[in-house]
Amino acid sequence: ESKSSSDGGYVQADWRATPRWSLYARYDATFNDADDRDGSRGATSNEDRYSEFAHDLTVGSGFRFDEHWGLWGEVHRIYGTATAPAIDNPDGANDERWTLMTVMAGYRF
Repeated sequence: ESKSSSDGGYVQADWRATPRWSLYARYDATFNDADDRDGSRGATSNEDRYSEFAHDLTVGSGFRFDEHWGLWGEVHRIYGTATAPAIDNPDGANDERWTLMTVMAGYRF
């Protein structure tokens, strides 16, 4: 019987530049197996090992138009593919280093 436990965490810094503008930076790490942080033990090939972990460095900004509406954007620079959803990558996420950009508009009740 084989047992493993996942592991991960993050640290984030926020700066409220003005009441409307915010900036932030975050580093997070995810490991599918806490005892195999480089993916070498759980992988069937060298390329597959990147699916066992992810290190993510993020910078982002947010703007509040008023008390209800806001707009946020982030840029992630990621090493590893553990956080790349398989359903969005049917041929596999093969790039060990990749970039993700997101934009979100939101309404607060």
